[in-house]
Amino acid sequence: MNKKKKEMKTKNSKKNSLRKTMSCFFIIAILFFSNCNKEDNPTDCGCNSEIIMTITESDEQTGTISYKRQLDPKDNYYNEKFWIGYIDPNCSTCIHSYIVCNEQILNEFNYLISANTNETVNIKFAGSIREICEKSFNSANLTYNRITLTKIKLQ
Repeated sequence: MNKKKKEMKTKNSKKNSLRKTMSCFFIIAILFFSNCNKEDNPTDCGCNSEIIMTITESDEQTGTISYKRQLDPKDNYYNEKFWIGYIDPNCSTCIHSYIVCNEQILNEFNYLISANTNETVNIKFAGSIREICEKSFNSANLTYNRITLTKIKLQ
């Protein structure tokens, strides 16, 4: 009888050990797989977000560039930034505004920063369009996005 009790204890001990091992493995697997899908910079808007559209050089997109200052104390919408405006040729009231992410490539347009007026310059441009973080709810004909320029030149 003593021998049977020892065998039962050994079997129970093996079962408990196996359960503990499987539980530990399961917890480690959950932790590992739950961290696999996380990005280093998880953003769904702004300059580091996913590209939603690309304007290629072959599109020969034209528009205007200006530097937006805060003229109205109540206006705090992306001030002190370069903006590109584009009017859709198929919709004269459809205005697309792109706020430039990589302003460091705009050295030839820096004079717009010190200009006292809201001067605009005609340009040809290409780049990657991204979602804007601060949404502005205007008419459907007005859109606002961020752009990382790949090319810009005076027209």
